[in-house]
Amino acid sequence: MELYCLFVLLAPACTEITSYINTYTGISGIPGLPDISALTTVDGKEVYYYDSNIKKLISKQGWMNNTDFSETWKMLIEDNSRNIQRFKMYTNFVKKRFNQTGGVHTYQWMYVCDWNDETGDSHGQNMYGYDGEDLIVLNLKYTGSITSSHHTAQTHQENNDKVQFEILLNINNECVACLKKFLEFGKDVFKTTVQPEVHLLQRNASSPVVCLATGSYPEIENISWKKNGEDYHEDVETRETLPNEDGTFQKRSILKVKPEEWKKNQYSCVVQHKSLKKAIQMIVREEEIKTNHKPVVPTNNITNVSGLVVLVIGLLIFIVLLVCVWCRRKRSRAGTNRCI
Repeated sequence: MELYCLFVLLAPACTEITSYINTYTGISGIPGLPDISALTTVDGKEVYYYDSNIKKLISKQGWMNNTDFSETWKMLIEDNSRNIQRFKMYTNFVKKRFNQTGGVHTYQWMYVCDWNDETGDSHGQNMYGYDGEDLIVLNLKYTGSITSSHHTAQTHQENNDKVQFEILLNINNECVACLKKFLEFGKDVFKTTVQPEVHLLQRNASSPVVCLATGSYPEIENISWKKNGEDYHEDVETRETLPNEDGTFQKRSILKVKPEEWKKNQYSCVVQHKSLKKAIQMIVREEEIKTNHKPVVPTNNITNVSGLVVLVIGLLIFIVLLVCVWCRRKRSRAGTNRCI
């Protein structure tokens, strides 16, 4: 990936690590779908998008229409065009290595750079995937080590570690420069924080308790559990962060202990987020849990007897009406409308 965004920048006011992710995806063998699509995100928010059907780079943020950003936008268009050519070379290489001429296959190329404006530290990764598996991963932070899950890729990367590392180093520097530019123009978007809403959920009375933190921006830092004030890690399953339709995020953690266990001990879900001065703690109590389960309300004998009486009276009225109707029809045939 070549990102030629070398310019003098004003440092944005931020103190946390910011992440820039550029992903190219290729799909072969499925008519109608774009052969190549690309998506760039900053801290989980979409910045721009491309696919080979429309053959156009589309901005996803209003601040990118700023006239002061126009030169950078032109550079991004040129960079994307070069990256498309690089990606095509990669897919052709994979097809040749695996000797494939047909079928449905997916190819991915992802570049990630993280930057901390306080320390100046940055971390870059260059990753290639094929049919859902990692093919080559080049990690700048760990001295340019390369790992592969395919022996065919291993032969390609031998003796290329130093060259690949130098390429990644240049890419990382250029990526960080672009990231700073995005943060400068989009600071009102990227530096806005939204507090999460935290809910305890349960499918039914015997199901595990789910702690859901949703509606947050940026992503939830951590969800953990405590038992009687102490950190608790057993019988806990924390799921990956998911995006909401409005650009916020959600994350959930499942406490897999039986109800009788959390009823006699104090379990609490702890949610940490950059918008919070103090972590949110939700104690697992029946009155705090939202559920679709409706308990059966017991009825007493008086209620049962009253219901039976109403049912019997209704049935008698219905029978009388039927007899009356039958009588009217019979008298009508006999020339009289009387029903005695």
